[in-house]
Amino acid sequence: MEKINVVRLGAQELEDARRCVLAFWDEPPVEENLQRFLENPGNVLLAGYRAGELAGGLLGYVLERPDGKTPMLFLYSIDVLAEHRREGVARALIEEFKNLGSEVGCGKGFVLTDEGNPPAMALYVATGALRPRQNDALYEWELK
Repeated sequence: MEKINVVRLGAQELEDARRCVLAFWDEPPVEENLQRFLENPGNVLLAGYRAGELAGGLLGYVLERPDGKTPMLFLYSIDVLAEHRREGVARALIEEFKNLGSEVGCGKGFVLTDEGNPPAMALYVATGALRPRQNDALYEWELK
């Protein structure tokens, strides 16, 4: 299998970041927001390349804690282009994300998904994630 090259995109890679956002999210990036996102060291945008071509992207955050415990790593979104699925792209993105979390002192990482997404659940287990509680529920607030 061909090696996946994973790159953390920062403010210097603005054009690559723009391409990544356009490939995987519904809305085009707002220039100022993307720049500010990339300049914040707690925000993470990873791009996975296969044969030099953009294949996947991961959006996450390093969450600082006010209680003195180590920061946590939050995987918000991971996407792989259809033609690159089942080639190790998502796994490479997650492994790099976990490495980054370890480097900055995170004690744990987490991701939210639902039982209606078995491929995602299998991916997370395959990358070493554990599901500590079977009955977790997610609630959201719409903010104006």
